[in-house]
Amino acid sequence: MKWSSVILAIIFLVILVLSSFIVNDLKGNVNFLNGFGTSGYYYVPDSMDIILSENYSMSASVEGNSDYYIIMSVPQNNSYQAGTTSLVYGANVTEQLYNQFNLTYFKFRIGGGNNFINATYNFTTYGYSWHDLMNDNSTVSMIPQYLKAEYDHPEYFNYTDGLKKYSYEVINPNFFRNMTLNLTRNYSTVVGKLEAIYDYIEENYKYNISYNFGNVPLTAQQVYQKGEGDCEELSYLFESMARSIGIPAWTQYGILINKNGDSYSVAEHAWVQTYIPINNTSGSFVTIDTTVEAGKSPSQILNLGFLVKYPNELMLWTDDGNSTHMAFFHIFLEYPEFGVVIRSINQVFYVKEFNQFGQIPISGLQQVMFYGVNTVYNNKQKED
Repeated sequence: MKWSSVILAIIFLVILVLSSFIVNDLKGNVNFLNGFGTSGYYYVPDSMDIILSENYSMSASVEGNSDYYIIMSVPQNNSYQAGTTSLVYGANVTEQLYNQFNLTYFKFRIGGGNNFINATYNFTTYGYSWHDLMNDNSTVSMIPQYLKAEYDHPEYFNYTDGLKKYSYEVINPNFFRNMTLNLTRNYSTVVGKLEAIYDYIEENYKYNISYNFGNVPLTAQQVYQKGEGDCEELSYLFESMARSIGIPAWTQYGILINKNGDSYSVAEHAWVQTYIPINNTSGSFVTIDTTVEAGKSPSQILNLGFLVKYPNELMLWTDDGNSTHMAFFHIFLEYPEFGVVIRSINQVFYVKEFNQFGQIPISGLQQVMFYGVNTVYNNKQKED
């Protein structure tokens, strides 16, 4: 089939915008904290069983040899989530599975008429706390060189608007180097430097949705100037600062599931992953969520988003430090100029089943009685 005779209409519904289904990013992880126990620790669930359903229905007419596609990214199996994705779709739909750039996705070719695609994600996810590393004495020099080569550089968000091409340096280590060196000058360890960056962002930046579906995210420099950002944008800020002093840090994108009473909400979400060396040959990959305590006063910051993996986060994609791959992940819409007439397309994303099990204590927190009032003290151990 010659390209001259084919009109490709490719709708990329890939998260950050996991699809247009997802409502705006939520600060919901703390909703899953079980609160203080008698031991004085805060707890997060050890694991969760989650069944999500993503359903599309569409009506289209096809002219000539035109093609119409939907591309859907799906959760992957890793150390913190395991499960399956099952598909059911109409007779005029064909699918193909792809794995590239750390991303798993289906490409569906849609024929004319009324069609549907139903995807079910049945996963068990796991929580984790690395607060036992808070007193780790490792230094930046112990971080593997392959991670520094992969991540310690700028990254760009590229997109096309009509005939114009734009490139934004969303992760900008050079801009933040001097301020981060000053901020972390009294901290010799990797954990100390990361915590200093975390505290700075939580104390000085507010969580706010600054763009909607179809728009580009703020750069780290713009977040710095505005004093606010959403989950992805605050992650860019953290990563820019960490990379500026030689600590590789990168974004993980996924789905955030929250429960409020008997109702559920599903949202796109993003958080930071980085590496803490234990010695010159081993270390731990850890996660940091910049939205959990954003905008808090210093006395209120309890490290609830620092070195904690929440089980209500279902991961879709991990940035590999390649701006081209980042652009591929973020492309979500190339619409047909002619050849395919899309009468309607509807998408529904909902939680079919949700259960949580066990408890993981987040260390470093203590609850004491002070004149009969429960008081929370932050036991962060920082270097002078």
